[in-house]
Amino acid sequence: MNTPASLENLHPALWRASQLAQAPAAVVDTGYAPLNDVLPGGGWPLGELIEFCLPQAGIGEIHLLRPSLTALEAASVVLIQPPYPPCATNWPTQLASSCLWLRPQHATDALWAAEQVLRSRSFTVLLLWQQTLSFQAARRLHLAAQAGRTLCVLYRPWRACSQASPASLRLSLQPTPQGLSIHVLKRRGHPHSSPVLLRLATRTKASHHGLDSSTFPSFRTRHPHPTLAH
Repeated sequence: MNTPASLENLHPALWRASQLAQAPAAVVDTGYAPLNDVLPGGGWPLGELIEFCLPQAGIGEIHLLRPSLTALEAASVVLIQPPYPPCATNWPTQLASSCLWLRPQHATDALWAAEQVLRSRSFTVLLLWQQTLSFQAARRLHLAAQAGRTLCVLYRPWRACSQASPASLRLSLQPTPQGLSIHVLKRRGHPHSSPVLLRLATRTKASHHGLDSSTFPSFRTRHPHPTLAH
């Protein structure tokens, strides 16, 4: 008599209610062990939509990704509609010349550009800021992210915490004197209710204001590419 296959071996998208889901196709280390411990696969999922909900910009949301950006080889980053110009001190040195900063005039153009970036499979990281976003638009982003292995992070305001989202991983971020308090709003697997407290190393004024415009001239950027945004 054959032994039935365990549930977790039937399909990677299945898990028991008491378990943390299996890892997606690929992950990248967050650089923070306490955070890795609560994420399926032990890191940021690639080829999935990740959502950060913030009370305000500049609380360390960019600095949080710095270890992962450093770990990614031959990384190329696209920023779409950030609230402030990027701060050079928050980015690994090797990325200073490989960042594309897009500034579409309208949210619909920003979403279209993000989809093209994801489907092109030509960029390692996509960071997108949106104040308002429908579930349908977020689902389009999620499907576009699944076309490749891009680290795709969507930044949304605090009020979005109570809204439905197709993102496979949703986190709310709150500043603390030492770093960030992170709540897992959604993940594949059983819920996680306790906050993850992270100490962000080498926290400076520039890194606290993650996109501080005062240091913008030292950051090498390019104007929006006409084939991506208009």
